[in-house]
Amino acid sequence: MKFKTATLSIILVILMVLGTACGGGGNTSQPANNNNQASNNQPSGKATVIKLAHMSPELPDDAYHMFALRYKEAIESKTNGRFEVELYPAGVLGKDRELSEGLQYGTVDLAVITSSPMGNFVPAFQTLDLPFLFDSWEHVYRFLESDAAEELYKETEGAGIVTFGLIARGPRSVTNSGKAIESVEGLKGMKIRVIESPIFVDTFTALGAAPQAMSWGEVFTALQQGTIDGHENSIATINNERVYEVQDNVSLTEHIFAFTTAHASKMFWDTLSAEDQKLFKETAKEITIQISKEQEKAEEDFLGRLEAAGMNVYEIDRAPMRDMVKSVYDKFAQTNTDKYFKAIEELR
Repeated sequence: MKFKTATLSIILVILMVLGTACGGGGNTSQPANNNNQASNNQPSGKATVIKLAHMSPELPDDAYHMFALRYKEAIESKTNGRFEVELYPAGVLGKDRELSEGLQYGTVDLAVITSSPMGNFVPAFQTLDLPFLFDSWEHVYRFLESDAAEELYKETEGAGIVTFGLIARGPRSVTNSGKAIESVEGLKGMKIRVIESPIFVDTFTALGAAPQAMSWGEVFTALQQGTIDGHENSIATINNERVYEVQDNVSLTEHIFAFTTAHASKMFWDTLSAEDQKLFKETAKEITIQISKEQEKAEEDFLGRLEAAGMNVYEIDRAPMRDMVKSVYDKFAQTNTDKYFKAIEELR
């Protein structure tokens, strides 16, 4: 009996030592995390991988890709490698609409998309599509730094999307082949591809054109085959997407200002600590403002590249166009809030 008792005692001591070595003691656990820092509690040396997608080409002076590259570098550096940002450019994960839906479903963590498609998910964003809303780049900057802009960003959270900020890409103009558009009369009856936005359709209808709402992925082929006469876009995009290969002319209508938006999925956002949320948002805002100012400076260079590629650039009197689109504002006011429109007007 004494032998059995001694043996049992030895076994118990061994089990206690093993249990302590394996970390099973309650006193060795970490403090509870009240900030939902699940994404930060990775084992040492293992980063949280984030998917960042956009639909633009991988060009060093493309606003979408510029943001992606700089944001990746900044986040990985500022978090000492706790996060690894994987880039999916050139529409690998879809175009604007698919990326917006991906943010909602959590299949995409971060995305840089054209602002107009967001109006299909958050009606207040349609305000940015109103024609001749901004007088100048300076007017745009005043808005980007305003409280009204921050309030607009918060509107997307109800759709499961967190908005970091806007990148100003410059005013949009019209391209076509054949006879140049040198006045608003030249748009009459012309099949112009526009973004899938009701305001874009209404704007070009008011200008006398026959607008064709179409996904960007279909545009180059449609221009090439002549199923549409022309399209409208920012000067940077006309260059970067090589539209000069299938179009002869650029008419500087400057009818609507182009923006790109930087977003996070709300599902991903909610896994971040309060500190990381602040870091992600402040870093994004800094980069969006930086790129906006660079896009303004690059606009003349992009025009020069288009001319060098063989495109003809035409100035156009925009005063008659401003009068023709007043009906667009009237229709917008019937179905949408004028809160942001008024705020932008006050910043003139």
